[in-house]
Amino acid sequence: MPWSSASARARRRFASYSEPAEGRVALTTTNHFDVIVLGSDLPGLVAAALAAKRGRRVVVLPQGHAEGSVRLGPHAFRLDDAPQLGLTGVLGRRVFEELGLWAQMQRARRKIPGHLHYVLPQQRLDVGLHGELTREASRAWPRDDTEAALEALQAATMRADAAVEELLGADAVMSPEGFWARRFLSKATQQLETLTGDPLDPLPDGHPLRDLAGASLPWVQQLKPALLGQGVALRLVRRFVGAREDHVGGQSDLRRQLLEAIRQKSGEFKPHVKVAELLVKRGRVAGVGILGKNERYGCESLVVAADPREMIDAGLLPGPVPKPLEQALTGVRAFARRWLCHLRVPDRGLSPAFDGCVLLVDDEGLDRGGIGNMYLRRRPAGDGHSLVTLTRIVDPDASLEDMRAESLDTLHERGVLPFVHEHIQLAYSPHDGLGATDGYGRPLDVLGPDSHRSMPMHALYEAPSGSTLGAGLLPLSSGIKNLSFASRLTYPGLGLEGELLAGLAAAERVAPETQARKVFFGRPRSL
Repeated sequence: MPWSSASARARRRFASYSEPAEGRVALTTTNHFDVIVLGSDLPGLVAAALAAKRGRRVVVLPQGHAEGSVRLGPHAFRLDDAPQLGLTGVLGRRVFEELGLWAQMQRARRKIPGHLHYVLPQQRLDVGLHGELTREASRAWPRDDTEAALEALQAATMRADAAVEELLGADAVMSPEGFWARRFLSKATQQLETLTGDPLDPLPDGHPLRDLAGASLPWVQQLKPALLGQGVALRLVRRFVGAREDHVGGQSDLRRQLLEAIRQKSGEFKPHVKVAELLVKRGRVAGVGILGKNERYGCESLVVAADPREMIDAGLLPGPVPKPLEQALTGVRAFARRWLCHLRVPDRGLSPAFDGCVLLVDDEGLDRGGIGNMYLRRRPAGDGHSLVTLTRIVDPDASLEDMRAESLDTLHERGVLPFVHEHIQLAYSPHDGLGATDGYGRPLDVLGPDSHRSMPMHALYEAPSGSTLGAGLLPLSSGIKNLSFASRLTYPGLGLEGELLAGLAAAERVAPETQARKVFFGRPRSL
C-alpha cells in the first residue's frame, strides 16, 4: 500500500482532536482548505484542478506518485503506458475547455505511431496506418468471411461510440448517483438496446479474430473484460483500432498539465505530507491529521482519490466503516494487475519490423480475461537506442521475482524480441523490487539503491454483482457527509474517460459550477 499505516497511539490522539481529554495534546489547525484531495489517482487531479479553477482553495495530498512516473537520475519511467483514449470526447472537451487546456490537448493528439502488431497464438497481423486490418485478416484466415465480420464490427463500434458519447454528455452523470440513478439507468439501457447482438457475426465462437478484437481491453481500462458492457467495450475498440488515439507524453504529461493548472490557481500540491487520520466531527469530515506532527489541515470537503481500502487498511478512519461504503466494497477485488518493465536497447538489437505497438495474446488469454497478455511500445531514446515499455497482465497474487526473465523468454520464443537478452543495456521495473538489471538479470548500479522499489500495480477489478452498465463500480457517495470518492474504481470500465468523469463529478459536488458558466459552455442540460 502507498500509504503508511498510522500507529495506534496516533489514531487515539487524532480521534479526539475536537475535545481533547486531560493529558492529551490538542491539535492545532495550521491550514484550512475548501477542498482536500487525498490520493494519487487521476480523478483527484481533475477534481482539484476544476475546483481551483472555480475559486476554491485546494490542496492535493497524493500519498503516492501523482506525477505518473518515477524519476531515477536522468531517467523518468512511466507507471502507465497505455494509449490515452477519449481525451477528445465530450468529457475531455468539457474538462479541458474549462481549464483552458483544450488547445494543448488538440495539439498533443496523435495517432499511435507505427504498426499495431497483433501476435496471436497461431497468427501474426501487422496493421499499418491506413486501415490494413481487413487485408491482414483475409490473409490470415482466407477461408473465413472476415471482411463481412469486420464490416459488421465497424458498424457496431460506430453505433456504440455515438450512443455512449451521448450518455457521457448528459448532466445526469455528474450527480453523486451518476450511473446508479434509477432514471438514468432506465434511459441509458434503452439507448444501448440497439447494440445487442453479435458484432462479429458470421464468425464462429472461438475464432482468433475475436481474440484480436478485444485484445486491447485489459490494457486501456480497469474492469475485468467479461464484465464490460457491450457499448463501452465497442467504444474502446473503436478508439483503439479505428481512431488509434494517443496523447504525446502519455498520462504522465496529462498529469503534469493538471498539476500545473492546480498551481496556477493557487492550489497546493504537497507530495511529502503524510496523513495519519481523517478527522470526523458529528458525521462530517472536518480535516485530516498530519502524521508525525501535532497539527491538522481543516476542510469543507474531502475527496479520496484512491481505492478506499487503502484508507481503511492504513487506519485513517476514526470509527467503523460506513455501511453504504462497506456494502459497495463487498466482493470487489483485483481480478488482475498490470506489471510494467522498461527496457533500453540499441536499435541494432531490435527487429526493424517492430516499429510501434505489439499486442501479444496469451495462449489462454481469452479464457483468463487477458491474464498473460503483453503490450509493448517502442520509442526512440536517442543515440541509436530505443526505449521499449512492456506491460503484462498478471494474476494479482503472482510472484514478481521471475516475471522479468519469464517475460523476456516468452517474447524471444514468440519472435517479438528475438535474441534481445544480450542487447538489453538496462531493464527496470518499479514493481518487482529488483532494481536495474541487464538482459540476463544481472544487477546494475546505474540507477542507485533507490531503484529497488515495489510500487503497487494498477488493478483490473471485478465484483460478484457485476458493474453498472458494465462501466461503474463504486459510487462517489461514501456514507460520510462531505466525503466523496473519485478514483479508478468509480468508472473502471470507461478507462481514461471514466477517470475524467469521476473527477468532473467530484468537482461538481465539492465546487458546483454556476448556471452562467454552464450556459456559456453550451452544455447539455439533461439526458
